[in-house]
Amino acid sequence: MDEVKRQAVEHQVWESEWETAFNILLRLKDAIALVISWAESNEEVHNRLLLMCLELMNKMPPVYTKTSEDSSGLTVTINGESSTITHFDVLKSATSIHQPVVRIIAGLFTAKDHAMFLKTSKPGTELQEKIRSLLQSNEDTNLYELALRVLVLCAQTNASLWRRNGFSLVNQIHNYFSPLCRSEMFDRDVLMMQVGAALTPPLKFIIHLLHRFRLDKWATTEFEQDKAAAAQTKPESEDLSKTMVLIAEEFFQCLILIFSERYTYGVGKTNPLDGLKREVVHILCTGSHTFSHIQQKVSHDNNTKRVSLHEAVNQVADFRKPLSTSAGQFHCKESCLPMYSPFFMHYSKSDQSAAEQCQARVRAKMDRVTRSCFPNPLPDYLPFFENLPLILKSNMLIHVFKLVIDRTTRRSRFSSDRVFHKVLYLIGIALNEEEKDPDFGFTHKAEENVGLLGMLEGLLGKQEASICPALLEVTVEKYRKLLKRNSGPPEPVIVETHPMSTAEELKAKRQAKAAEMRQKAMAKMSSMQSKFMKKIEVDESKDETHVKTEGAIKPEDCDNKDEDIVKQIGHDFPVCIGINKWQTEIEKPRILTCILCQEDEVIAPQLGKPMVCAAFIQQSQLFTHKNQKGELMTASSGAISTRDLLTAPATLQYGVDVSTCSHSMHYECYKSLSESNRSRDSLRARQVGQHPHKMVDTESGEFQCPLCKRLSNAAIPILPAYQLTNQIGFSTVSGAANENFEVWVARVKRSLEMPLSSESVTKKGHSRKRSHSERSLLDLEKLSQTSKESDGSPKYSYNATHTDASSTTQLPTSTPTESKIIMNSPPSADDADFYNELAALFVDPETNNANSPTATPTPAGESNPRSSESTSSEAVKKPLSSQIQHAIHTLIRPFPSMSKSKICSTAFDGFEEPIKDLGKNMIKYRRRGNESKVNFIEKHLKGYAISTVTWQSAAHVARAISSYLYYDKKPLFGALNTRQRDCMSAMSRLCASLSHNMQFLLHAVSDMLRVLLCDPPTAKVTQTLGSPLFGTSPSSANPSSTPHSGTNFAFFVQLFNPAGPRKNVNLNILQVDILSLAISLMMTIGWTWNNGVQSMSNTSTKATTHQKSRLLTPDGSVDEAYVLRLALLAHYFQIFATHDESDGEDANMDDGSEIHSNLDPAIIEIMVKLYSICHPDDQPLRRVDVLWKKLEEGAHSLLRPVALLYHYITLVDPPEALKDPSIHSAEALFRYVGLPSKIEEHIQGSLVESLFVMWSLAIPKDDHLLRELVVQPVKPNLLVDLPDRYSQLINRVASFKCPTIPIEESTSNVPTLCLVCGTILCSQAYCCQKIVNKQSYGACRYHMSQCSGSVGMFLRVRDCSLVLMTTRKRGCFRPAPYVDEFGEVDQGFRRGNPLHLNPELYQKLKSLWLQQGITEEVVNYNEIDYRNVQYDWAHF
Repeated sequence: MDEVKRQAVEHQVWESEWETAFNILLRLKDAIALVISWAESNEEVHNRLLLMCLELMNKMPPVYTKTSEDSSGLTVTINGESSTITHFDVLKSATSIHQPVVRIIAGLFTAKDHAMFLKTSKPGTELQEKIRSLLQSNEDTNLYELALRVLVLCAQTNASLWRRNGFSLVNQIHNYFSPLCRSEMFDRDVLMMQVGAALTPPLKFIIHLLHRFRLDKWATTEFEQDKAAAAQTKPESEDLSKTMVLIAEEFFQCLILIFSERYTYGVGKTNPLDGLKREVVHILCTGSHTFSHIQQKVSHDNNTKRVSLHEAVNQVADFRKPLSTSAGQFHCKESCLPMYSPFFMHYSKSDQSAAEQCQARVRAKMDRVTRSCFPNPLPDYLPFFENLPLILKSNMLIHVFKLVIDRTTRRSRFSSDRVFHKVLYLIGIALNEEEKDPDFGFTHKAEENVGLLGMLEGLLGKQEASICPALLEVTVEKYRKLLKRNSGPPEPVIVETHPMSTAEELKAKRQAKAAEMRQKAMAKMSSMQSKFMKKIEVDESKDETHVKTEGAIKPEDCDNKDEDIVKQIGHDFPVCIGINKWQTEIEKPRILTCILCQEDEVIAPQLGKPMVCAAFIQQSQLFTHKNQKGELMTASSGAISTRDLLTAPATLQYGVDVSTCSHSMHYECYKSLSESNRSRDSLRARQVGQHPHKMVDTESGEFQCPLCKRLSNAAIPILPAYQLTNQIGFSTVSGAANENFEVWVARVKRSLEMPLSSESVTKKGHSRKRSHSERSLLDLEKLSQTSKESDGSPKYSYNATHTDASSTTQLPTSTPTESKIIMNSPPSADDADFYNELAALFVDPETNNANSPTATPTPAGESNPRSSESTSSEAVKKPLSSQIQHAIHTLIRPFPSMSKSKICSTAFDGFEEPIKDLGKNMIKYRRRGNESKVNFIEKHLKGYAISTVTWQSAAHVARAISSYLYYDKKPLFGALNTRQRDCMSAMSRLCASLSHNMQFLLHAVSDMLRVLLCDPPTAKVTQTLGSPLFGTSPSSANPSSTPHSGTNFAFFVQLFNPAGPRKNVNLNILQVDILSLAISLMMTIGWTWNNGVQSMSNTSTKATTHQKSRLLTPDGSVDEAYVLRLALLAHYFQIFATHDESDGEDANMDDGSEIHSNLDPAIIEIMVKLYSICHPDDQPLRRVDVLWKKLEEGAHSLLRPVALLYHYITLVDPPEALKDPSIHSAEALFRYVGLPSKIEEHIQGSLVESLFVMWSLAIPKDDHLLRELVVQPVKPNLLVDLPDRYSQLINRVASFKCPTIPIEESTSNVPTLCLVCGTILCSQAYCCQKIVNKQSYGACRYHMSQCSGSVGMFLRVRDCSLVLMTTRKRGCFRPAPYVDEFGEVDQGFRRGNPLHLNPELYQKLKSLWLQQGITEEVVNYNEIDYRNVQYDWAHF
């Protein structure tokens, strides 16, 4: 069956089919083993079955090849001894690996006594006589001929003689030896060879083996002379001798297996447990392993199934308990090491090599006998096989031993170390047999024939025996001992000392040679050292003439080269913000090495080329608030979407997460890397048919870090610290140092409420009448409304589910004459585009795609934001557009200087391009709001857009890192890893550098301050145009029906018009993320100071346009400290306003005195008073301690990220208390960021009460709206808790039925648990697929968009495996965090052991979730298991 014939000339063209035969075998192998066991139970059954098999074999006898004399017989003579055997050449004839009948016959010979009649001459039963006559009528080698051919085929394949036969043969041989098939294939063939050796005369058996292995000529004494003579006429290649040596190794391996594999059932006097223990020992001799690895490696044999593997393993190995996240492992007991054989039958080449290395390490300090791995005494054979050892003392084999030793001594190319090692091992087996049975007579015969001992002694201490010197010594020692026992004392005593003396001489020579080499190496090192020192001196002298900063590059500073060396100037307690702020000086700037060109670069302004870090930007819903149904609150509300550039909403719906692997490169190198990646992938585009889905999408800018292969899609600029630049800090221009907090707040509040331009608008004009700009704004609102209502044509209506559809009508730009007629003062040619695009925004209905339930939010950069309409529609709109342009031109002035100016100050000239690139990437992933408006602002106010998104992203990154450290029970500053440190450092300095963009946009700064210091909009039950929406109110269910045009006009007017209306605030303080607002304000508040005066607006557009830009930067000034304190108060208010006592765990407790016992009565009084301001209609506050705990958590959640950010801006070292995980006091944190050291000091005083009274107007009276408010403080969406035992999880999902098909029998095939919310889903099933935007999504993928955003983590309960999913339909499988008693995971439930939760493994998953590393994990895991690509992850 499936015969193979060697391809000698050309490669196999078609791979032959081979799987069917193995599939048949796998289905039959257990049955065959059971049939053989059944045959053992009764002698007659056994004999009948044996006769049937022999008759079957007789009908199809082995095919032999004809000799030159046209006969199948052949007489082979080796060293004077000859035998007649059948002729067959495996290389030239067809051979099959599948010999099922022969293997069944081999199994039948293991029946203990039923085959013994073949060994005696006594007449037996009729059946036995038939069997005997059948065997005698055929050639006696017929029985094992086919098994031998398979072994020879494998040997020749190992010697690379069958290379041209393709993979079908390689796969067949692999399966032949694999644990799954070998019990009925390879093991049976070895058994058949033992049967053949037991029934065949030794001489004939050895000659037969040598001939089949094509070694009959190699085994002759004259072989080398004949080869040398032939080589003179026709030179032979080196390869042939190597091939012959490899086949010789396999020949001796075959002999070792015949003599040493006595643990097979029915061969030796052993039981199945002994055989299993021996196999386990050999598995553990390759190294310590887990129980599942042992289980996998053990043969799948029917006999071993009767024995407990666990029991066998416990007897031969010690179990070392699992560590936190790695499984427990078994280590081989020292007492079981002698059982090890380097030539164990189930070792592959790699196993053999691993075992030798491991044993050399383990036995290094043991005695010489143990070190030598001398053959262990083997159990006796059963009677049928007892004459097997006689082959060892046959003259033929002893002669072959002599040949090998002789050739090894002469270093002949027809021998090798491995052949010599195997011959020594066989000699060791023979010596063990003689030790057991003194009459065996191996030593006597070997000495008499060839003088084997003298030859072995001649190799002692020689280089030729270096592969196994200890084994050689022990063998010689044992040989002498046995010779002495059998034939008296040995003759010469000198022989013993001679090799020892040569060994000592050799040792002395080696030592002398080693000393000489050491001396040369030392001399070479010292010369290199002196050259290096000279080079350093030359470099230093050159450096002195260069810029002084370059003095940082010295070899002795290399230890700290990746961080700035900072000198701290201050006393008492370190403070990074406020009046007592410490000063810092950078003594030496950091030096980084580009991973691409390997050049060092000093990170200092005006020095060298800009450096960047590989970064990964992604959209993150880690902190997004969930509504009562557990869905993410990603629905856009009207009020917030108008200010999505200024502030982040309290729901934190789309955070922009940035992470880095902290490997740095030049920006130029990064650009060339990106280009080469893109061009390489475009060349590969034609091969997409084979792999339709790529894990790394180069088209969208993704790449893998060249050094660590981490997924990246952007680069963060590595900016120098501001202390090295010519910028001055906000604290140098601020005049707030002389004011306390209360005075500062009152003054800023007053300046925000007063008219903005005293020249143009008086106080009287603002009493009740509308200003000109306000009237124009209202006219503009009406115009837009009429345009929307009158136009019913479908050309301007867009479906909310079209995520990519964001359209604006471009008005004709080539109509300057029309513009001159309509507008009072014509715009310049540069401004024409500005006005046309702005007017187009107001003509078109807005499409807001934030609420579309897309499974994977598309980055805006991938869609085309502007699609021009037809000219007919423009003609319809012309009159209306003209009116709108008129209104716009009277209200709005563009900032030409802003759209053209640089986005960072002149101090960072070289970093302009890297910052722009990063900004563009971040804007793609931010919460978009209205596409048209955002695109307009990104075009005309690029720096403004990049600044705001960077500040909000930095807030998210700082919040995520501090949360990770908090939940991992690590200190804020003592445990930052390199990635976190470099990411925070880069983001912090980037935030500070982008502050430059706001110096001409003070209205944006005052707008942010208004959220904190002006009256909020009054809360209404019903939502009207332009009023803020609270959460997801009923009116915001359909985003396309909510008009936001009025607020959009107000936003643009307030942004672009310095004298525009400023009274109405469109933001509710409860709907704003205070951390993002605080960071944005702290980065910009310093620009309000000019010449010692704080002004909240630019005086005029002309002044703004021609004003000289200043070089200022945030540095922890007093203003920043006061903004932070004001923001903290606002956060406290949010906590008070959203606190609901009915949600508390101990709401039913009545003992007030017991509850308040831990708090000061004065604190309780303040808390109750502030609560009553926020909740005048509710009952007085009872659980003060619960609210107090919330305030502490809120203060930490706001101040920890700010402390991280400002540490990297100011470089002030944090106090030791913030580096120690055992200290949990908040006092150190408060003092470090320049705040009073206790919370009670923050909330007492009349100012706090008056602010709370003003802010309380924002609290809605309607209960439904109140419940929809974001409860503060914000906490990350953590993974759910899992049950301890896996059986509990199985019971939980056992009754789960498909939610889509309401039938009783409709149980889900793949019940899957969402680890973020605990919902059970019907995964990977057509019944629960959802169609979104004409694309079908599986239950998990759709649920992910509603629950966890762009990444998700699910547990498939039936498979006990995790599914990690991320954007672009990528995902991977991971083992679940459940382990068995050995600490091993069981992905796919293959072993079926009882499982329990491993808290450390689950903690790793929680950390991965908190670090937002799922996308990176998915891509990395694909490198390990490329099969993940083949799954359609969208349908999971």
